[in-house]
Amino acid sequence: MGCAKSKLPDPEFDAVPPQGDGGQGGGDRQQRTQSHDKRMSAVLRSKRQGGGRANIMGEKMDMNETFVAKKVYKSAEVEQMITKVLSNTFPFSSLEPQLLQVVVDAMENKQVMASEQVITQGEQGDFFYLVESGSFTVVVNNMEVGTVSQGGTFGELALMHGAPRAATIKCQSSSASLWALDRNTFRRSLASTTHSEIQGTTQVLQRVPQFSQLTDTQLSKMASAVEPVAFNAGDLIIEKGTAGSVFYIVKKGTVICKDIGTENRPLEDVTLGEGGFFGERALLLNEPRAANVYAQTAVQCLIMDRQSFNDILGPLKELIDANMSLNVLASVPLLKGLTTSERNELVTKMGLRSYRDGEYIIKQHDKGNDFFIVKDGTVLVTQSVDANSEPRKIAELGNCDYFGEMALLQDDPRQANVVAAGGGCEVFTLSRDDFTRLLGPLQNILERESKRRSSDNSHLSSRPSMSELKPLENIELKDLNQLAVLVTGTFGKVKLVQHKQTKQTYALKIMKKGHIIAYKQQTNVISEKNVMVQAQHPFILALVATMKDSHSLYMLIELCLGGELFNYLHCHPTRDVEYIPNNHARFYSACVLDAFEYLHAKLIVYRDLKPENLLIDSDGYIKVVDFGFAKVVEDRTYTLCGTPEYLAPELVLGKGHAKGVDYWALGVLIYEMLVGYSPFAGEEAPDQMVICRNILGGKYETPRQMNSVPAKDLVKKLLTKDANKRLGCMKAAAKEIKNHAWYAKFEWDKLLERQVQSPWKPPIKSATDTSHFDPYEEDEDEFSEPYHDDGSGWDDAF
Repeated sequence: MGCAKSKLPDPEFDAVPPQGDGGQGGGDRQQRTQSHDKRMSAVLRSKRQGGGRANIMGEKMDMNETFVAKKVYKSAEVEQMITKVLSNTFPFSSLEPQLLQVVVDAMENKQVMASEQVITQGEQGDFFYLVESGSFTVVVNNMEVGTVSQGGTFGELALMHGAPRAATIKCQSSSASLWALDRNTFRRSLASTTHSEIQGTTQVLQRVPQFSQLTDTQLSKMASAVEPVAFNAGDLIIEKGTAGSVFYIVKKGTVICKDIGTENRPLEDVTLGEGGFFGERALLLNEPRAANVYAQTAVQCLIMDRQSFNDILGPLKELIDANMSLNVLASVPLLKGLTTSERNELVTKMGLRSYRDGEYIIKQHDKGNDFFIVKDGTVLVTQSVDANSEPRKIAELGNCDYFGEMALLQDDPRQANVVAAGGGCEVFTLSRDDFTRLLGPLQNILERESKRRSSDNSHLSSRPSMSELKPLENIELKDLNQLAVLVTGTFGKVKLVQHKQTKQTYALKIMKKGHIIAYKQQTNVISEKNVMVQAQHPFILALVATMKDSHSLYMLIELCLGGELFNYLHCHPTRDVEYIPNNHARFYSACVLDAFEYLHAKLIVYRDLKPENLLIDSDGYIKVVDFGFAKVVEDRTYTLCGTPEYLAPELVLGKGHAKGVDYWALGVLIYEMLVGYSPFAGEEAPDQMVICRNILGGKYETPRQMNSVPAKDLVKKLLTKDANKRLGCMKAAAKEIKNHAWYAKFEWDKLLERQVQSPWKPPIKSATDTSHFDPYEEDEDEFSEPYHDDGSGWDDAF
C-alpha cells in the first residue's frame, strides 16, 4: 500500500482531473461507501480538501530554456500606480523591488466593454487583473456579492496554478481598462530572474581564489544567501585597520580601494566595477582590513558576513578540508561502494595529525589500523627487502594522495614505511575502529557493492550516481489474488492482494495508462517508481515489484494495515480532540525526519508531506508514502507542487527550492499534530489564496494546546521564511533538528532499530484486515479513459 498518488496534470495544468490522488494514503473520499464510525473521517477530509488538502502541481520550468520577460510600455504615472497597488497585494507584496519591477514591466493592457465577462466561475484561469478604470461586478453562484473598481484586483490564485475560478467577474461600467498578467509570465519571470541572479553571483564567486575548492552546489548556496546593501557616492565602506567579517560583491556602480599596502611600500589605488569583489579574506581570517574602500558612485553590493557563512556552510577552512577529503575518499578503489552520505559520515570522524621531517607515519611490518590522506606537505614511501638492508624509495606522495587504506579492511602487517619529508606534513586520519562504528565492517560494504554490481539494475534507473538500487522481486500479475479495494483516485486504485503461493499480502497500485497520458503524467510516474526503487529505509514504504499490461501499470508495494496518520489524528475513537500529546508527535515526526535525512542524502526532495501520506504499520511505526512529487535535486528546482497548507514560501512564489521545503513541511506537520489543524489554514480551512497569503506573511497562532516551549521553538525555527536560515538547511542539516531541545534524550539509534515503543499499535486481526480503511465500491467505469500506444516506449521501465 502506500501507493504514491498520481497528481494533477503536468506540464499543462489546463485539463484538471478530479481531486484525489490514487494512493493508499488519501483518495477520493466522496466515492466511498461510508460506515458510521468512518463518517467523521470522510466529512473532515472533505472539508479539509475543499480548503486546500488536495494536491496542486504547476508547469515544470526548464532553466536551460531561455525566457525573456515581456516589457510593455507604460507611462510613468501608470507604472507608479501599478507598483503601488501590487506592493500591497498578494503575492507581489513579498517580492524584492527588482522582481516587482519585472512583474510591473510585464503587465499588458486589456480594454473591456460593458457587460463583458472577464472571468467565469468554474473555468480554469491563468490571468490576474488590476483595474485601472471602470468597475466590475463579482457574482458567485448567480448571486452578486460585491464590486471591484479602480485600484482593485482579482484572479490572484491563477498566478499560483490553474485552479477553477471562484467567481464570475463582469464589467458593469460603459467601458473599463485592466492591466493583466498571465501565470506563465509571472512564474517564469520570477524563476528566470532569480536563477539568472544566482548564476551571475555564482560566477563571481568562482573567481575568488579563496573559494576555488568549494563545490558548485556550495557556491550556489552561498550565492542564494547573499544580501543586498546600498551605498551613496563617497561613503566609506571599509576602513583600513578595522576588524573585518564581511565579504562584498559589487552589483552596480564602482568602488575604489585606497591606501593599499604599507607606509614604506604603498600600492596604487584599485577601482572595482560590476562583478568586482573585495573583503573576501574576512570569511577565512579574523585580520585587520588592508585598505580603505569608498563608493565612487552610488553602489549596490551583495554581502555575506562570516557568521552567516559559517551557519550555512560551516567555517571556510573546515569546508575546504572536508571537500578535499570527500574527493579523495571517492577516488579510493576500496571505498567505491560507499554512498555520498557514508563518505560524509566518515569525513566527520577524520582527525588531523602533524609530523616532523623524517618522522615515521607508518613502519613496515607494524600492524595497521589507520588510513591517511596527505593534507599538506610530502611523504616518502620506502621499503626494506629484509631486516639488514637499507630502505629504498618507492614513491613520493603529496597533497591529496592517500595511503594505508588496507588497514580499514584488516590488520595485516604494513608492507612499507611512510616517512614525513620536506619539512614535515599534515595528514587526515581515519581509524578502522571509527569506520566500523559508523558503517560496519568494510568487508560487508565490499560484499554489498559486489552484489549490487552483479545485479542487472540497468532497467531501474538512468542515474548511475544513485547507488544501492534494490532488485525487484519477480512477481507477475497472475500470481496475485485481488481481495479488496483500499483506495481509489484519479488514475486508478489500490487493491489489497495476496500472493497465491506464499500467502503474503501486499498493496497493488493500478494506474490506467489512458489517464496517465491524458493528464501528461508519464514522467512523474516513471520518476516516482525510480525514486521508490532507490529508497530503502525502515520508515519508507517499500516497492516490491512492477508490472504492466496493455492498459495499466502496476506497482506492488509493502502493505501497511494501520491506516493513515490523518485518521489517527482527526478521528481516533479513543479521543475527543484532534491533537495528540507531545511524546506521540515527537515519535511520529522522528520517523519522518529520519526518512527525510535518508532521502536528502540521496539528493531526493520529497515535497508532499501531510498526515494523509503517512501510514501506520502493524507495530505503530510511520511509513512515508506517495512519491509522485519526489525529485532528485542537486541545486534547486522551480516547479510548484504539493499541498497548499504545507507549501513553503519559496514554493508558493516559485523562486526556486530544495530540501528546505521538506523541513518547512515538517514544522507544519508537528504543529498540526500538536494543535489539531495546520498553522496557515486554521480550524476553518479557508481557500487556497488565504492559505498562501498566510504562508507568505509567516504569521500563525500558538493555541493553548501547544503548551511545550521547546515544541514552539522548534516549529518557529522550521517555519522560518528564509530557507537559508531554516533549521535543517544549514551546515549540520537534519542533525540540527535532531539535536533540538524538543528531541532531548530521544534515542535515535533505537528508533532506527525499531526498539522505541510506539504510541499506538493498531489492532489488526489478520493479514487481510482492512478495518482501518474506509470501504469502497468497485466501479470499473470510472477508469475508462482509452489508451493507444504511441510507440514511444515511455512505460518501458515497468
